[in-house]
Amino acid sequence: MFSRGPYRFILAVLIVTVLGLLAESLPTPRAEVVSQPIPMLHDWSMRHTVYPHIGPMNALLAVQKDPRAWFSWQRRVPIWPIRGRGPEPLPPRFPRSERPELKRDWSIYLGTAGTAPAMYPAKFTFDVTAAPSCATDFVVFPINAAGSATQPNIVAFNQLYSGTAGATGICNRTASGSDNGTAATVYWSYNVEGVAGGGAVTTSPTIYFDPISGATNTGQKVAFVESGSGSAHFHVLGWKSGDGTNGVTTQAVGLDGIASATVSAGGTNYAVGNTGTINGGTASATYSVTAVSGGRAVTAFTITFSGTNYLVANGVATTRTNGTGSGFKVNITAVAAPKQITSFVATAPAGGSGTATDLPFGSSTDTLSSPFVDYEYDKAYVGNDAGVLFRIKDVFCTKVNPDCPATSGPGTPAPSLDPTWGTGGAVTIGGTCTGTSAKLTGPVLDYTTMNVFVGCSDGKLYSVSPKGVVNGFLQVGDGVASKTYGGIVDPPIVDGVNGFVYATTGSANNGAYGALVQAKTNLSSSSLAQILTGNQCNFHAPAFSNAYYSSNWSTAIAYMDAVFGTITQPCTAGSTGATTYLYGITFGSNGVMTAGTPAHHLDTQSPNGGYEQEPLLEFYNATTGTDWLFTAALESNQQNIASWTITSGFPTGFTSLATEGLGPSGLIVDNDSSSGQAASIYFGAVGQNTACSNNTVLTDTGGCAVKLTQANLY
Repeated sequence: MFSRGPYRFILAVLIVTVLGLLAESLPTPRAEVVSQPIPMLHDWSMRHTVYPHIGPMNALLAVQKDPRAWFSWQRRVPIWPIRGRGPEPLPPRFPRSERPELKRDWSIYLGTAGTAPAMYPAKFTFDVTAAPSCATDFVVFPINAAGSATQPNIVAFNQLYSGTAGATGICNRTASGSDNGTAATVYWSYNVEGVAGGGAVTTSPTIYFDPISGATNTGQKVAFVESGSGSAHFHVLGWKSGDGTNGVTTQAVGLDGIASATVSAGGTNYAVGNTGTINGGTASATYSVTAVSGGRAVTAFTITFSGTNYLVANGVATTRTNGTGSGFKVNITAVAAPKQITSFVATAPAGGSGTATDLPFGSSTDTLSSPFVDYEYDKAYVGNDAGVLFRIKDVFCTKVNPDCPATSGPGTPAPSLDPTWGTGGAVTIGGTCTGTSAKLTGPVLDYTTMNVFVGCSDGKLYSVSPKGVVNGFLQVGDGVASKTYGGIVDPPIVDGVNGFVYATTGSANNGAYGALVQAKTNLSSSSLAQILTGNQCNFHAPAFSNAYYSSNWSTAIAYMDAVFGTITQPCTAGSTGATTYLYGITFGSNGVMTAGTPAHHLDTQSPNGGYEQEPLLEFYNATTGTDWLFTAALESNQQNIASWTITSGFPTGFTSLATEGLGPSGLIVDNDSSSGQAASIYFGAVGQNTACSNNTVLTDTGGCAVKLTQANLY
């Protein structure tokens, strides 16, 4: 079904490309099919679905149902010059250097918490065949804090390609007032409150994609889970540009995301807002105002009035005055005035409506399980902290879904549990995955078998059939209660082309070592790489070198980041006594992972120390042929982000280092681009203050959305 509409051409080109049979010219009808923009998504699930572009034909045909396969292939096999529309190889945007820097382009305070560790923002690119769009490209950040009138739990930014690293960003604005013109802007900001008392978005969101309509409607909805007060709710939000920004999406005079402020004169406080009236005052009185940005004072100024009853528009008295007012500028990056959504629509929300649906599922919270959307059948899989896996139907009401007469409106269903799967849409994993040992990871769907794979805090990897029956499990970690790190905390990685599934654990064999395990998708023929001493910290998913994606097994490497030695417990802020290592696991014939001690390891104590490592990010630049690896430490006030070039194999030293708060969340990356600030990394920095400048204090709990430019990334 994915091959319908504008993607028929894309699929044809990709299949022919990977087989090396591409003709020099394409028929005219195909050129007509792709006249509209071609969007791309990048979310957490791209990290856990692996799609090599060389493999068995039957597997390549099966996985093409998943748009993620196309996204992956497009990143690694550049095809746009065939059409004559896309970017050609361009000269470097920055001068080459032996050790280029990771530089921050912008950071935006998210409130009392940020994106949770090991969770990801989600990026939407309107058209991968055109120049990056300042208006329509956006990134969504989930916020691990209970929402309120001043605290969003989900927010999005556009004008992304702003910054000063290396060159001027293509979205930069003229600096004015408190706005330096080099930051992203708030696209929308919400507190979606279905959980009693308000809940946090603890996991990663997913963006709407329609395989048939292409750019039409795609990106206009976001699915995510709100969790708190012993319950979890699945939401689909039809976001509206400008919601939660006081109606201001470009720089203008007005308040900085604050519902009200005060102007003091003669001992009397006068309310000032975007609209309203100042009553009273004396002739020629001077009112002193402090502009607020993200909860901190940034500038002060005065407004002079004479007379009474002054109307206020955008924070400045504008009529019935015969005085003057210098006004103040909106800080367009403030998220502190989210739109409140506490009532929900009963049908699929329309894109741009600013409405949302609400679906409670189970009777437990959801700490680790991000929803995985099956775009082909418009369904989602998500777990909770009680060992129950759910399937939800009619997620986005895309055009592939026969249940949906339209994408929204009367007769168009809202998401609901799928009664045809498991028992009423739920599968209780059972066995040892129950009670306090039953936190499920994000599930991952294998498009070759249509089985769903999910990890549990009992240390086992489970397979669930297309009908909702537990097929069996594979023991990965020891899962012993005293072994805090013996569970699986990251979603598995599924390679549907080669028929492999991967999972990690921080403690196996009674803490003798941590482990990366590879198995066939029927959970047979497992191979275990021993990551030295275990029971130290949670282990997160590996990253594969580009050689893996071309099935070049003799040079392919799976990278792991973990600790070695005895570390003070628990593995959180202030831990000492261990060394951080980067490990490289090799492969034998037919892609079988080499068991035992990894072939490669490198002491990375200098930038990281003995802290829990966040999931790695690999990025291959198909234009320059450069393969990049990014690693990061959590709750470390040392240099906690490092980049490496792995084009020629396992690295020998750092390429670049950076310090961002006490460490980042999961990392996502733009495509390579020669446009200013359009080839960058996005993440949430934890342990931050309101200025997004803390890199030392281990007690700060705030969070910031951050974009870095990596010199030479493109």
